[in-house]
Amino acid sequence: MSIRKNLFIQHACMYTREGIKSTLSRLSCGNIDLTVIAEKKYLEISDYLALPGTDVDVFILGLQNTYDSYGNTLDFIIKWLPLHYPQAKVIIMAQTLILGRLKDYLSGLNNVSAVLDNAITINELSHYLQDTILNLPDVRQKSKSTTPLTHQEIKVLKYLLKGMPTLQVARTMQIHPKTVSAHKRAAMIKLGITSLHSLIQCQVNLNMMDNLLTQK
Repeated sequence: MSIRKNLFIQHACMYTREGIKSTLSRLSCGNIDLTVIAEKKYLEISDYLALPGTDVDVFILGLQNTYDSYGNTLDFIIKWLPLHYPQAKVIIMAQTLILGRLKDYLSGLNNVSAVLDNAITINELSHYLQDTILNLPDVRQKSKSTTPLTHQEIKVLKYLLKGMPTLQVARTMQIHPKTVSAHKRAAMIKLGITSLHSLIQCQVNLNMMDNLLTQK
């Protein structure tokens, strides 16, 4: 049976994009026909608008350590793709050490097949690409689906990660301190962490929370 797939590639690093295309070229043989329909350095809103009507099966997206990149990419994955390409698969490439436990949150999203480190080897990348393209069931890095964080949970986490005491968070959000604690516990359960220390790795995680909040 012949397999034909169209792919959209976005990554800031030219060498990474070339490596992905080279890997796809090696996988595209015999009854597998892989076509890169678009290649972008950055993901812009104009790219979204140009896509509807174009057949895309797999999106390979680079999540860069900048505020704008997180905003555009998360908006694209969480809101835009499920609406316009509900069947498409997404592979995210990022510095997973910086993402920390937020990697689990992203990999649990329904349309995300894998969250890979930028330093992944060509052989590993080839494995994930092949699994995604062939729709093999073991491509996901975790079987448990993500339960989306609520608006209030994200807001509480963002304030707490910025060092704001619980009482101040309660006053700012005009809710009871016990409600703040309840939102914190619920969010940590969804993220699979036992303390906020797991998220306090760098400013990038605060940017992630800011941008998750804008998706609500």
